[in-house]
Amino acid sequence: MMGAFIVFEGIDGSGKSIQASTLVNTLIQHGKAALLTQEPGGTLLGETLGHWLKADYKRSDLAELFLFAAARADHVARVIKPTLDKGHTIVCDRFTGSTIAYQGYARGISLKLIQQINRYSTHGLNPTLNILLDIPLEIAQTRKKADKLDHFEKAGSSFHQKVRDGYLSLANNNPDEWFIVDGTLSKKAISTTIWDRVQAHID
Repeated sequence: MMGAFIVFEGIDGSGKSIQASTLVNTLIQHGKAALLTQEPGGTLLGETLGHWLKADYKRSDLAELFLFAAARADHVARVIKPTLDKGHTIVCDRFTGSTIAYQGYARGISLKLIQQINRYSTHGLNPTLNILLDIPLEIAQTRKKADKLDHFEKAGSSFHQKVRDGYLSLANNNPDEWFIVDGTLSKKAISTTIWDRVQAHID
């Protein structure tokens, strides 16, 4: 039986990375085989492309989209799919939802094109559940250190508001696939809420 594929999404500063790590630890404590991974990343190619993407290199929006797709195709083929086929749970920090929110809603690339590219790069694989940690932009921005911002984090408030709006539109239009969590709650309250929902997908 294929394992559960849980994805965490949200704007930068939403706290998703901490909650993804917490969920994996909780799964392991409950005797579940679980792997934490992230995008772009998960493989040597993915990590290399991720470094390029986060650096302040000038690039076209389409080039950015294709680089993310290349990293994802390698990640799915070499890490995600083989692990799920073993019946293990994968917890991933960002996946196709990020591409739709960042390159689609914020960059303005055709959502239809992005959906086609996502379908090819994932070999048709969809998450069991997308967990969106939603948080107001002004709160998220206070969590970032100005001297350590990457290419995306340096984008203006208008860009990140479009990302947040895109996530909410995606989640609200696909309630069976997305679970919205209030990112302003305490870390403990968030992790408890997430665990209550995730258990139904892994038991």
